[in-house]
Amino acid sequence: MEDTKGNKGSIMASTSKGKVIAYWITTGIIALQVASGAYFDLTKFPDFSKIAQHLGYPIYLLTILGVARVFALLALLAPRFPRLKEWAYAGLFFEYSLALVSHITVGDNAIVWIWPLIFAGILIASWYLRPTSRRLA
Repeated sequence: MEDTKGNKGSIMASTSKGKVIAYWITTGIIALQVASGAYFDLTKFPDFSKIAQHLGYPIYLLTILGVARVFALLALLAPRFPRLKEWAYAGLFFEYSLALVSHITVGDNAIVWIWPLIFAGILIASWYLRPTSRRLA
């Protein structure tokens, strides 16, 4: 490919660079959400405990989710281990999907359940944009 100045490959390089930047932005957003969620789960932050109770979940589930989130965060950010990354992406997608359904089921309004949907979309973007080194062969 040539750009307007006749330089071959520069459009491809800028597109590739843009994709990597977009990957790290989306992955960074997910990492911050997962890290903060793990912290609030593991510390049994009162607001998170209230949400769990509101959704009908036992409080001990917060510990399980907190530990799972720590492992998912490590898997997403660590270099290599593409199969482990796939599991982390899948687990987080299930978490966001279940959160969405749980909030809708108990009658929460859209301002509450839209967030899991937004994070699921960002997660899908991160998965789609991931570099070749972070994909299964």
